[in-house]
Amino acid sequence: MQCQVTPRASVENALVELRNRFRGTLEERIITMERATIALDSDPECAEAAEIVRRECHKLSGIASSLGFDQIGAQATEIDMAFAGNTAIWTQVRPMVNDLLDKLECELD
Repeated sequence: MQCQVTPRASVENALVELRNRFRGTLEERIITMERATIALDSDPECAEAAEIVRRECHKLSGIASSLGFDQIGAQATEIDMAFAGNTAIWTQVRPMVNDLLDKLECELD
């Protein structure tokens, strides 16, 4: 049985397609996180909203770095870890979330 080696161009094309698909999910992710941040601004103890932000950041931390969006991945990981330990203070995490949202919005342009 012979192995077929995928040409480098095919791998690069696939990566471009995956990155484009990722960008296609960003608008919905941004809206979801912005809604949760509004809720947390109103009630910094809102566990449901904190979990939404944490979950989105957890997903972003996994996929973003894999696709070459290293800054997004690192920022999302930092936020995820802050919320995962249940030690996050919203007023301290909010600037990190703002920065992440800015990075995500830059990828939409």
